[in-house]
Amino acid sequence: MNTKSLVAFAFAFLVAGCGPTVAGTKLSKNLVCPMSKKSTCVMNSGNEVPYAVKKFPRQIGIAENGSINWYKFLGRELTSDVNPIAPFCGNVTMSNPLVQYANRSGANVVETGEIQHHFTFEQTIKERFGSTFGVDLDAALSAAGILDAAKVADVKAALRDERSQISNETLLAKGIFRQVTLDPNVVASLRATDTPPELVQCAEALKLGRTSIIVGLTGVELDTLITAGDLATKIISGFDSSLGGILTEGEIAALKASYEAEVTQKFSTVTKPYFEVLSVSGYNRL
Repeated sequence: MNTKSLVAFAFAFLVAGCGPTVAGTKLSKNLVCPMSKKSTCVMNSGNEVPYAVKKFPRQIGIAENGSINWYKFLGRELTSDVNPIAPFCGNVTMSNPLVQYANRSGANVVETGEIQHHFTFEQTIKERFGSTFGVDLDAALSAAGILDAAKVADVKAALRDERSQISNETLLAKGIFRQVTLDPNVVASLRATDTPPELVQCAEALKLGRTSIIVGLTGVELDTLITAGDLATKIISGFDSSLGGILTEGEIAALKASYEAEVTQKFSTVTKPYFEVLSVSGYNRL
């Protein structure tokens, strides 16, 4: 193998081995987005420029019916940190011009495309939820009526190893890598002579070079295969044995109930399916 081929092989190997961070876990590009040429999973579908999203998390919730509000990003002005509360194109803050256009014309403005890749991966509870699960143990102890300073100190010491052991257990997650873009015809209308009235303000801003807008994105639709209730049950499963010599049965039951409530409340949202944005594509008319 000559030097040029060796360098190309080494580069390809490194790109395949590197990849995006998904739900707190570093994964390989070939697992998440084998069709992308970049380890960051950026994809280019036209004359826009793709940018990796380096500030995490950038998430979109998934409704009970499975729908995803892509307009949380699409049509917004592209900021350096890809802020999902940036103004819409044309410095519009109240309503997305693209939604107004879609509602009037009946157009299907968003194209979810055929680029989809299914995969599964393992991650530890610590990677997904943090080593302490983000739960305030002091609050749980107080809610359980355990206020004695010596008991509180002993409980914290006993649960330190318990929580550390639980945090290293593995969970199975599944993901779908997707590329989503604005309809190319809608993007083209921004530079047409007969721009739809809802998009005129956006087109003028682009014409003057004042802004770039997000016209596409890539990311992973995630489903962590554990519910908040299951996670809570797993976390408190060792409380009886760990705290048997410190608290009474009644105190242990009260602490399990308050801690379980804290965990369930904390993770009732993040254990639901959601879409994590990995990259966006910006378009301008410079």
